[in-house]
Amino acid sequence: MIFIFSPSLSFSSSLPFLLSIPLISLSSSLLFSSPSLLLIPSSSFPLSLFLFLCLLPLLFPLQVSTYTPPPPPGLLRKFLGWQNKVIPPKGVYIWGTVGTGKTMLMDLLYECAPGDKKKRVHFNKFMVDVHKRIHIEKKKTKKIHAPDQARYFEPDGTYTIRLRPDDPIPPVARSIADEAWLLCFDEFQVTDIGDAMVLKRLFTELFNSGIIVVATSNRQPDDLYKNGLQRSNFLPFIPILKSHCEVINLDSGIDYRTKNLPDTQKVFFVKSECDAEAEIKLLFKIMISEETDVVRPRTLTYSGRNVTFEKTCGGVLNSTFEELCNRPLGAEDYIQICHVFHTIFIRDIPILKKRTS
Repeated sequence: MIFIFSPSLSFSSSLPFLLSIPLISLSSSLLFSSPSLLLIPSSSFPLSLFLFLCLLPLLFPLQVSTYTPPPPPGLLRKFLGWQNKVIPPKGVYIWGTVGTGKTMLMDLLYECAPGDKKKRVHFNKFMVDVHKRIHIEKKKTKKIHAPDQARYFEPDGTYTIRLRPDDPIPPVARSIADEAWLLCFDEFQVTDIGDAMVLKRLFTELFNSGIIVVATSNRQPDDLYKNGLQRSNFLPFIPILKSHCEVINLDSGIDYRTKNLPDTQKVFFVKSECDAEAEIKLLFKIMISEETDVVRPRTLTYSGRNVTFEKTCGGVLNSTFEELCNRPLGAEDYIQICHVFHTIFIRDIPILKKRTS
């Protein structure tokens, strides 16, 4: 391996290129090979952390290549309290501002990791799936009629008497662990109280099953679900996450997503500076010219919900800020919107202040 120390390079201005040099030619056949060239800046960034970030996609697969998750304990082991003690490699929690290369680095880790029992998913989408699995587990409870059992109301207003339900979290965690032992979460954030209340139990079961977690986030672990309802019940999850993941701050202060945009290309229009309505109308016409649909209202139906937008055309949505942000919509709604529409125009965005944002 050749190391070139360059005092003229700063980490913040060369992150994508520095990371791509040792990793761009990685494939499954070269997984355990060392890079032949690695540029290291000598200023503006701690050398030890830079080395760790660059070698992480190489060291991580080496650790997990010899790792085998423990099988679920049998009935005898459960009865005697014996457990399969296998200590998995630590995962990685990468946090920082947007556009600094967090997702790129996680994707490199995912591609380099051996085996096919791995999953890369947006965290909100993962939690939507978790709640669906929990609902299915709860429905498996057998109905009985006995006066000493709890009463549960049905959707039609009547009630039946059932067995008290067992905790659905362990079987849900086991089903997830059976599908993948490496979970890569993009945009790890907690804003929903329903998610916050199950994360501790869910991830405790996942980690006990030998799951390895790699995640990216805009928040450090201590700031997750900040100012959320009943956050005291969520706080025990934070040390569990930190004990199973190396926490890394990747923050160069530069949004590399905008670096390649031409200076003349606008991504937003200010009404006081131009005729914003005319500009949006022109761009909308250009985008829908490639669609095989007409401009019309459209209602999205999913999970028993109906969400209507007044102006759509194929995969293009022309919405107002009120339609998107001033209705009771959550993570599942926005995930569905992104699945249906490839381009979204947002009009009439108000001046956001601390009270309104």
